[in-house]
Amino acid sequence: MKFKDGIPIYLQLTQEIANLILSGEYKPGERIQSVRELALVFGVNPNTVQKALVLAEEQGLVFAQGPEGRFVSEDERLITRLRKEAISKEVKEFLERLRQLGISRNEVIDYLKEEESEV
Repeated sequence: MKFKDGIPIYLQLTQEIANLILSGEYKPGERIQSVRELALVFGVNPNTVQKALVLAEEQGLVFAQGPEGRFVSEDERLITRLRKEAISKEVKEFLERLRQLGISRNEVIDYLKEEESEV
């Protein structure tokens, strides 16, 4: 994972964990890797991973189950709500970038309809 400057790494890790959950790569109730394993995967200090996981717990994305480790939330309403929020954010940013290029929302919709009909 390539980290962005100016944003604390633990926040970026928390977002990446959220993305893995929202994308379905981590399934509800699934045990996630240990702090040490994630530290190796992401190439960061285990303390940074621990901080990211604590934040993910506070957000309800994961929960700890004693010595057994951390697991993905089974709260499907939460995951669905967070997916919708992510979609909304991405679409708004996409439309804003296109608006800056002088492309209207209706042009985008027309283009998407054309693309869909060609599939």
